[in-house]
Amino acid sequence: MRRGTLFLPVNAPVDDMYRFLGQRGAQSDALVRRHEEMEREHIETRESVRKILRLRRLVCHREVTYEQFKKCCDRLLHDFDLLRDHMDSQSIRVARANGLSSCGTYIDIPWDFSL
Repeated sequence: MRRGTLFLPVNAPVDDMYRFLGQRGAQSDALVRRHEEMEREHIETRESVRKILRLRRLVCHREVTYEQFKKCCDRLLHDFDLLRDHMDSQSIRVARANGLSSCGTYIDIPWDFSL
């Protein structure tokens, strides 16, 4: 069960509050379910690619969208034969540019990389 916070004016009549909740309840429930489904897909995609490429870790930088992460994962799988020997046991972070993470834990690859 997900929890959230609603902000309502303190002077709003109770009937108006219940009407507002009744009108928006189904819409917010659908949004929550869609978000949970996207989270599940993200985890499944990440774990599948991580196992196939034998990566230690595969993460997504906070600036990269789910769609960009998914496209990058598709390219990683497509280029598996070329990357296999170089990616084994690495910690990869899908980011906006090449580099190392500030903590030195991850190798950053751009989400739109090409070989």
